[in-house]
Amino acid sequence: MIRFYLSHAIRGNKGNNATREDMEKNLQKAIKAGQEIKAYLLDWERMEGFPSVDLYVPAEHDEVLSYIYHQSWITIEQLLEADCAILDRCDLLIILGTQISSGMKVEVDYAQTHNIPIYMIGYVDKDTMGALKDIYMKVILND
Repeated sequence: MIRFYLSHAIRGNKGNNATREDMEKNLQKAIKAGQEIKAYLLDWERMEGFPSVDLYVPAEHDEVLSYIYHQSWITIEQLLEADCAILDRCDLLIILGTQISSGMKVEVDYAQTHNIPIYMIGYVDKDTMGALKDIYMKVILND
């Protein structure tokens, strides 16, 4: 199965000063973008016969990760290490947003080091998804 990873901000440019409300806003934005991308991927699969894609969206798993982080059972560095282990099994890294947070930079650096293609989108719209479709076709054809 083809797998894509959606990198997104959690704390964003506020870093350690981000409030829970700031983080929740960023998480909801990422979840919504992930749902929109998944809809496009499903359309391409059903209507054009593309292979199915599993899109990993870290924001969808934040509740458990936030809990274990606040219990001091895991550090930010360990969380990012786990994210990179998931990214290692992906065929494409999609960057959501126009700014790259410190956590996203870890994922970008990992992707670059491991030759995982990177595609950056500010937001999900017809144009960015058309470009993603072209990249998806290259991933399928291993170009």
